[in-house]
Amino acid sequence: MAHVIGQLLAGSNRLEAMALECYQRAWEVLEQMLIFAMFVRLWVVVSIAKALSVFLPHQTSSSVMTSMLDILSNPFPGEEKACKKGAGFGPSGSKTNRLLLDSAPNNGIGRALSQTLELVNDTPASSRKYGFVRGVADKLLFENIANGSEALVEVNRLALKVGFSRTLCLLVQFLDRRRGQLQTEALSWPWRILKGHSQGGTTFPLPSVPFLGSIWNVLSVLFQLSPESRPVAVSSNSLIIEDEEVAEKLVQELLWMAERLKECSAIEDAIIQWSAAASLASLSRHASPRVQHYLMKISIFLLQGMTWATFTAPEDVSLHLLLLWLPLLCTPMSGIDGNNFTASQRLEAEILLAQIIVRLPKMYQESILAVWVREFTESSSDWPNLQNCYDSWCHEIRLSKYGTCDNGK
Repeated sequence: MAHVIGQLLAGSNRLEAMALECYQRAWEVLEQMLIFAMFVRLWVVVSIAKALSVFLPHQTSSSVMTSMLDILSNPFPGEEKACKKGAGFGPSGSKTNRLLLDSAPNNGIGRALSQTLELVNDTPASSRKYGFVRGVADKLLFENIANGSEALVEVNRLALKVGFSRTLCLLVQFLDRRRGQLQTEALSWPWRILKGHSQGGTTFPLPSVPFLGSIWNVLSVLFQLSPESRPVAVSSNSLIIEDEEVAEKLVQELLWMAERLKECSAIEDAIIQWSAAASLASLSRHASPRVQHYLMKISIFLLQGMTWATFTAPEDVSLHLLLLWLPLLCTPMSGIDGNNFTASQRLEAEILLAQIIVRLPKMYQESILAVWVREFTESSSDWPNLQNCYDSWCHEIRLSKYGTCDNGK
């Protein structure tokens, strides 16, 4: 009896194994069919798009083509919308801005100053009112300082601290979106198929074609772009250029606010935030040369702030700031867009870096110089050259650990 039960159990196990194997093979076949269907779908849509560009070159805009291909290249469109939901230039009343304003000065002049600093962020540089609102902010700041009241200087400090934080967050959002767009363009081969085609004119509302089936979900973007419904979507290149321009505006405003904090003897607020801006430091390697130039200027300006008598930076703050921003300083820049520093400015920056590094503990110096020697070696730039600082650290380590060795020579 036991022998019969054992045979039944063994047979049952074999059946389960066979069923599992059949299921796995069926799933592999289904997976291959889905991949094949996806490529067929891509081929059909690209063929239709190319046909439109050939037969109706003046009625099919490039934004329509790129929108269709962007949809195809994104397998999870809902996820993309969720990621980009907070990446735009939000209004002053957004949740993030309300949280920042909670720490702003709670009085009339403080609220007025905070409002103008927000408007500086939110007003496009191309607007004729941008100079007006920035002038209003400067007027408020200078009049508070000229009043001679410590309370009004503190109002400036708090408003600028919040404004600096808000501007930094906005810059991170735009640089992150720019990096995502560049990655999409680089990895999406369907998008690249039609990139470079120069179509003009207005959008062309393609009529419904029943046999297209699921393809219609992609082509429905043509209706969304009609003048009667929604504005024409901009192409990926246009979005990248727009984000670059906004990022350059924001980074210039960061430098402006840092300079105003210095005038209020509160440069430490900007230094501490800059030493914790890990996301911005990482994204800066993918920014445009002009944005990188201003980020370098801010970094050097804040490093100078560490040497001023009004503020002694904690050692951890100095360590973090140098570790975050030394890689960017080693980034090669050339051409008009690079806005290179002069030879004297480069030399002054090297001396400044060396002065700050030698003040730190030897363990911190080792971490900073290890980052420098790696980035400097991998970069085609010859600046900043901290060779003397590196040699000095090596010499001091030898003396402290091994002393001197007299060989009788």
